[in-house]
Amino acid sequence: MRGLQVPWATARGVLRNLAPESRLIAWVGAMTACFASDPATWLGLSAMALTVVMVELLAFTPARVLLKPAILAAVVLGPVFVLTPWTSPVAPEGVVPILSHVVAPWRVFVRGLCVVVLTTQVISTLSRSDFRDALSRLPLPSLVGAIVQQVLFQVESQAAEVRRIGLALQARGATSSVRNRLRVGFGLPRIWLGRLVFRAQRSAMAMEARGFTGEPMAFVRHDWRAADVFCLLGAVVWSAGAAWLRWRGAA
Repeated sequence: MRGLQVPWATARGVLRNLAPESRLIAWVGAMTACFASDPATWLGLSAMALTVVMVELLAFTPARVLLKPAILAAVVLGPVFVLTPWTSPVAPEGVVPILSHVVAPWRVFVRGLCVVVLTTQVISTLSRSDFRDALSRLPLPSLVGAIVQQVLFQVESQAAEVRRIGLALQARGATSSVRNRLRVGFGLPRIWLGRLVFRAQRSAMAMEARGFTGEPMAFVRHDWRAADVFCLLGAVVWSAGAAWLRWRGAA
């Protein structure tokens, strides 16, 4: 569960100097380029790898922050190769020969891994307030922004809850056998539900006491600069180029 920690504001690259909404737009462009590329071809795989490397050079996310969710994603997505016997035995034209029998699982695995890595890189350039500010400035329904924020908040809170439970079990001399792990795993949802309800009630009372009316909070304003416009144009050109190569059948 440690790989589920949201690495807020851990990056040290130039991407942190852009407006928060520019960073999210850059993330959308990078994701579009990765999904438009075919990882089963040399050119598509190279384009995806180059996209990840470019974002890393701009974000400069620490390796220890990037490796944890990447390893977790690889472990979670690895079993998709079990579906290989049920995929098409005929390899599409232009794929890497070594991947001819695992084209479909390989695409799912690489694209899923890219989603996790790119999301970690961009999130690491944002603080919680930056993320909230970016969602409020983008042309998104307020309900969508609230849901996205709640998903990230619940991931953080539940991961922290699991770590506290694990430390408490270790302090009480619990062993890490397979049987005990299964018992803890099946018991966690019941513990989570009660704590979630309690935390929600406590948060609601605190918000009411502070006069919260549901209106968006104002954070520090980030005006767009030439670097933000350049980032936006770069994201559009890069994603459009990847889509064009895929349409031409090259990637």
